[in-house]
Amino acid sequence: MKGRRHTPPFLCQRKGTSQVNTTQQLYLTIAVAPILSLVIVLAGYIVQNVNLNARVAEIKGDIRDLLNAHTAEIRAEIRAVQTAINGVRETLQAELNGVRSEIAKNHSELLSKLVEERFRSR
Repeated sequence: MKGRRHTPPFLCQRKGTSQVNTTQQLYLTIAVAPILSLVIVLAGYIVQNVNLNARVAEIKGDIRDLLNAHTAEIRAEIRAVQTAINGVRETLQAELNGVRSEIAKNHSELLSKLVEERFRSR
C-alpha cells in the first residue's frame, strides 16, 4: 500500500448504491456555493432595505412636522400684516372722507362767490 494513494470515501463509487459520483459532486458544489452566497446577500439587502424604509418614514414625519410648524408661523405673520394693512386702510379712508368733505365745502363756497361776482358785474 505504500505506492498507492488513498482515495477519500466520498469519491469512491460503489456499484448498487446511490452515492453521488465525482462529476455530479463537482456540479453540485459549483451550483450550490453561488446560490448560497446569493441568498445571503439578498437577505442582507432585504434587512437593510427594511431599516432604510423605517428611517425614511421617520425623516418624512420630521419634515412634515417642521413644515406644518413653519406654515403656521407664516400664516400668523400674514394675519398680523393683514390686520396692520386693514388699520392703515381705515385711517386712510377716514382721512380721504375728511378731504372730500373739505373739497365739497370749498367747492360750494367757491361757486357761491363766483355767482356773487357774476351778479355784481352785471
